[in-house]
Amino acid sequence: MQAAVADYAAEVRSGAFPEQQHTYSIPEEELALFEEALAEVRAG
Repeated sequence: MQAAVADYAAEVRSGAFPEQQHTYSIPEEELALFEEALAEVRAG
């Protein structure tokens, strides 16, 4: 288990992970709405 975590950390640090297949995108409009809502929550 310790070796697996060390390997994962090394892949993240080197930039090998995540690859494109391990990510997802969000439409710009949806991201803007999310960021606005988050700002409102943070403002109280």
